[in-house]
Amino acid sequence: MLGNLAYPLYLFHWIPRQWYYHFSQTNEAHWKQLALLAANFFAASMGALLILWVIDQPLDRLRAVWVESRKAKAKAPLPERVPISS
Repeated sequence: MLGNLAYPLYLFHWIPRQWYYHFSQTNEAHWKQLALLAANFFAASMGALLILWVIDQPLDRLRAVWVESRKAKAKAPLPERVPISS
């Protein structure tokens, strides 16, 4: 699951990251910066999980069904060729 989560996390983490950099100032208290960073990690993780569960896994199941149907068609015997008489 972690391997499947890597790409959605890569895609989504930019949004919470920009939010973090917008609200975090270097002259603020350390507890506030830490709280914003924790919120950043939480939002990135939840967004990536949502993408994984709502988009990626259902599409992966559809892809697996499609691949199996293609394999079944490839294993089916070919129809015999009828010789053309001239």
